[in-house]
Amino acid sequence: VVYNATNNELVRTKTLVKNAVILIDANPFKQWYVKHYNHELGKKKKTEEGKTETKEKKSKHVLRKLATRQKERT
Repeated sequence: VVYNATNNELVRTKTLVKNAVILIDANPFKQWYVKHYNHELGKKKKTEEGKTETKEKKSKHVLRKLATRQKERT
């Protein structure tokens, strides 16, 4: 809890109430998304010259699974 208009004690004790302002770290969600869909969020597309990707060895089964997930991804 970052801010609560009613009481500062609710901020100190980190009590979640209606209309409280909270801060959420997005890194765990981004890491899961990259692992699940093999696509990074929030990255700008680069040209072919500036492309620096590291290829990991993946089995054929994992590659097929990622291909089907790419089709389902919106």
